[in-house]
Amino acid sequence: MQSSKTSLKVKHNALKRIYKECVSYNKEASQDEAKLAKLKADGKDEHDIKQMAQVLEETKAMVYNSRTRFDTWYDELADMVGQITDPKTMEENDYKDAKKTIEDLSSFRKGNVIA
Repeated sequence: MQSSKTSLKVKHNALKRIYKECVSYNKEASQDEAKLAKLKADGKDEHDIKQMAQVLEETKAMVYNSRTRFDTWYDELADMVGQITDPKTMEENDYKDAKKTIEDLSSFRKGNVIA
């Protein structure tokens, strides 16, 4: 059971870390979009606008990448928690914490709502 306990903890911590990355990249993408719009509105140099557009595209790629990893880790942790039937394990803090995280992040999982 120790390896399952360790695996649960690893998956739980990975999901929390990747969620933070998703939030961070979404925020960065919003900021980059605002910067690009300001550059265009201010009539800045075409080179600066292209540079900012490239930065925005790279950030959007990271949003997609982190979201894909989030979905994978969420599914893995949810499956693992769902397969645990041992009452003793279900009373442990690691299990309770993982289950709560899954519940807390379900709205993000379903619709990309930043919690």
